[in-house]
Amino acid sequence: MIDTVLLELNDRFSVNNIAILIGISVLCADDDNFLQIDRLKPFALHMKTDFCSLSNEIEANFYYHLLPLQRAFPVIMSLIIAAMNIPVSSTTCERTFSKMKLIKTTARNTMSDNRVSDLCVLAEERDFVIGFKKLMDDFADFHKNSEILLN
Repeated sequence: MIDTVLLELNDRFSVNNIAILIGISVLCADDDNFLQIDRLKPFALHMKTDFCSLSNEIEANFYYHLLPLQRAFPVIMSLIIAAMNIPVSSTTCERTFSKMKLIKTTARNTMSDNRVSDLCVLAEERDFVIGFKKLMDDFADFHKNSEILLN
């Protein structure tokens, strides 16, 4: 009986679970470690969130708190703006090259540069919502003599 209780306590209060609970407490505004990214990371990873986006959102939140003080701290503000843009731009480039590598590998380098370029744009911008009704109307307006069979 005691062994079972000890096993249950060790399981519930393991190092991983404590780190996740600390991550939850960091989300409380009254906590001394409010929004500290290193303490929030175990909880964010457990919830399978995009950690890069989360850290960027926290940095942006810090920026908006300092925005009213921009005239008092112009150098700090310029450094914050530069620091906020560097990770996003480098990540975007890495993601774009990764997509291009996948497309070129899959296609075995047999397609034209225009087609590769168009496929890269489609692959990279896949998060944007496409209004298919508007797309169909635009296609119909552009190609007046074309028929589309939808089954």
